[in-house]
Amino acid sequence: MKQFTPMTVIRLSSNGNLKSLMELLEIPCDLKWETAEKQEIMDFIASQKAGASRKIHSALREIHFFGNHPFAEDTSRKQAELSGLTLPPDFGKTGLRYDYAIQLRLFNEKIWHDTLRFLKADTTPARSWKFIPEIDIPAVKTDRKSIDRLSRIISAFFFQRLTCGQHFEVCYRLRSPGVHYFFMNFKALAGRYEH
Repeated sequence: MKQFTPMTVIRLSSNGNLKSLMELLEIPCDLKWETAEKQEIMDFIASQKAGASRKIHSALREIHFFGNHPFAEDTSRKQAELSGLTLPPDFGKTGLRYDYAIQLRLFNEKIWHDTLRFLKADTTPARSWKFIPEIDIPAVKTDRKSIDRLSRIISAFFFQRLTCGQHFEVCYRLRSPGVHYFFMNFKALAGRYEH
């Protein structure tokens, strides 16, 4: 994966899409987007206060990740189909590398975030798999009650074995028919859990 710099994303995105992204992020901007030079846009971003700057930087980092992932477009189209939506055939075809990513985020936030989540899962080098005997895998269901039960079991597992009292919320997403993903945030365990 190429190294991220905000200027790379700005340089390889259309001004119109960057303007729409700033509006989505609720960043007030008085730039004349139609005629703005890329350096002007970069200067505008650099002039933002810490909160707005973090929000922009985070969005550009996600767009960079998405734009450099070889399966991003296919994965997003599959997620759109699962949601009952069809992306237009010319979607993101401006010829600029990161426009597809920006347009997808503008088109539908849920599809954007689901696609991003799957792409990150696919590129995580040594995903953490742990057999927990208390979980009867064939019986795992995707209804809210079953997902809440899974959250409680996982939280209990980590509390008993690592004395980490945080409750882990499980987020369920359908990847494709018959392929179910369950995501959990383990940031609270950073440095405490050996694979």
